[in-house]
Amino acid sequence: MLFGIIPDNIVNAMAQGSLLSVLFFAVMFGLGVGQLPEARKAPLLAVLRAVSDAMFRVTSMIMAYSPIGVFGMIAVNVANFGFSSLLPLGMLILVSYVVIALFTFIILGSIARLAGISLFGLMRHIREELLLAFSSASSAAVMPL
Repeated sequence: MLFGIIPDNIVNAMAQGSLLSVLFFAVMFGLGVGQLPEARKAPLLAVLRAVSDAMFRVTSMIMAYSPIGVFGMIAVNVANFGFSSLLPLGMLILVSYVVIALFTFIILGSIARLAGISLFGLMRHIREELLLAFSSASSAAVMPL
C-alpha cells in the first residue's frame, strides 16, 4: 500500500485522479523547493503563484456560469418527468442545508471552542474555503487554499 502512494509518473497520477500520489508528490516537491537557496526558489515561487492565480480565476469563471448548466439540467428533467420530479430535489436541498448547519455548529463549533476562538470569527476567516467546499461538494477543491 505504501509503494502505491509513490507515483511512477506524476502526470499519469494526476490524469487518473490518484489524490494520494499527487499529495505525496506535492509534499516532496515542496520540501525540495524549501531546500533551495532564496535566489533560486523566488522565480519558481513567482511562476507557481501566477499559475495558481490563473487557475483560480478560471475556476471562478466556470463557477459563475455553472447556474446556467444546472438550470438546463433541471429543465430537461422537468420536461421529461414533470414538475413532480422537483420534489425529491427540494428534499435533497433541504437535507443538505440541515446537514451543513449541523456540521457547522456541532463539528466546527466544537473545534473552535477547543481552540479557544469564536465560531463566527473562524467562519469569517475561512469563508472562501467553506463556500467552495460546500458549493462544489468536494474537499479536494479546497486543498490548494
